[in-house]
Amino acid sequence: MCAFRTLRTNYDSTVIKELNRLMRYEVRLAQTEAKLQFFMECTRTDIYPPIYVKHLRRMQIRPTTRALRRHVTDLAEQIKQQLAEFSTLIAEKQEIVQKLSSVDQALFLNYVQTVVSQKKPLQQTILEEKQRNNRSNKARQSSKSNPASSPIIPENATPGHDPQVKDNHVSMPVHPESVL
Repeated sequence: MCAFRTLRTNYDSTVIKELNRLMRYEVRLAQTEAKLQFFMECTRTDIYPPIYVKHLRRMQIRPTTRALRRHVTDLAEQIKQQLAEFSTLIAEKQEIVQKLSSVDQALFLNYVQTVVSQKKPLQQTILEEKQRNNRSNKARQSSKSNPASSPIIPENATPGHDPQVKDNHVSMPVHPESVL
């Protein structure tokens, strides 16, 4: 904040607004790059956040691995377009930075890098947490569907019949004191 206070005292409000926009574009660019890396990691590992399964179900598409990969690839293409847009917007706003004095340029660029370094790990952490949650959900689902971990029920078993109990009667131990 000290950087913007210094710049506010030295420059017009329109210049400050443009510098603020430039900073926001830089932050969005960094966050969008983090999203793109996350999507590439999802397609590489075939682990997707559960929200994408919901997206596919809303579109009445069966959520298979192939459909999820295609959906995430489409999202990655959209992200790449956004990256190009942010890059052009940043290039347009760079001329305002060139109008600043060299000391103010260094101050502003240092401030922008500080803000970006704070915001990008936050976005990356959120995305990694989603992926971790999805891994744990996938592990739980696989353990539920794993026949080795589930109890084996014979095909000829009847409801309410425990195969380990003979004739469906529970045998109780008899104590010698209780016999008359």
